[in-house]
Amino acid sequence: ANELLGNYGTTLSIARPSLQRRGSDAELEALGRELASGAVDVLIISGANPAYDLPTEVASVVTSAKTIVVHSDGLDETAALAQYRLPTAHALESWNDGEPEVGRFSLTQPTVPSLHNGRTLREILARLAGDERSEHALLEDHWRENVHGQFPGGDDFDAFFKRALHDGYVELEGAATEPVFNADAVGAASSDTPTSGLGLVLYPKVGMLAGEHAHNPWLQELPDPVTKVTWDNYACLSEARASELGVKLGDVIRITVEGGQESLELPVVVQRGQHDDVVAVALGYGRLGTDRFAGVGPDWLEGEPTIRTGETIGVNVAQLQRFINGQV
Repeated sequence: ANELLGNYGTTLSIARPSLQRRGSDAELEALGRELASGAVDVLIISGANPAYDLPTEVASVVTSAKTIVVHSDGLDETAALAQYRLPTAHALESWNDGEPEVGRFSLTQPTVPSLHNGRTLREILARLAGDERSEHALLEDHWRENVHGQFPGGDDFDAFFKRALHDGYVELEGAATEPVFNADAVGAASSDTPTSGLGLVLYPKVGMLAGEHAHNPWLQELPDPVTKVTWDNYACLSEARASELGVKLGDVIRITVEGGQESLELPVVVQRGQHDDVVAVALGYGRLGTDRFAGVGPDWLEGEPTIRTGETIGVNVAQLQRFINGQV
């Protein structure tokens, strides 16, 4: 549609595509098969929580690895399964770099001293390989060998790196070119509309995202901007579908995905304007450790705790995700 409207190069530019969030669902699916076969001796996990937020095909076989090493900032669902837990350094304690967009290289540097003896994954892997260079030296040498050479005819490396540290980034001239849109590469859209039952849509809330902030009570208390519900996830149904099923606000229904063994029970929220053939449920709930909120409910108002002792806030619906044609 944007090509037909002539938007590329005018109101819409893809000259500097984002290089963020470039993970491969197909590779995750392949990892699940490899784990299930027992072929993985050591699994190192950094900055991820697959036992919680990936489909069952991967989440259920994480423990098939003979040794699990988790590099994280706390005890999450995956770290609880690991033989080795390595504390990560906070972003404010760390040297780091990135290329968030094509041709734009950025740097971050520590603003506070190390508080909990955490290390970045870069430093941990260097130590395991017998490399004793400091984090700063590792980063500087990487820029000397891999980044500086992309800027011919400029400053010598020391001046180049100091300027990059001062500005926070460097930009490669000529890297931004507007590509030509190839309409022939666009195939017909496929339809995953179910032949029976309802389509399940899993979405992140603005406060919880995919569960990163589930241990923050202020964000649990933040009302959903549409439903205004707090402290829970739920099954959203349209008015017509709820009437057809004979359910109303607060009724509990069971959701089962076709071809899967898992089923979950969730309270109903009737959502005006929602598609009649869709049930929508938020990700990011059912996190390990949210049972600590059992004692923070408004007893003075309703005489009921937020949750019962031993339960978690909401239900984890990530296990209902499926790999379809290499994508979650």
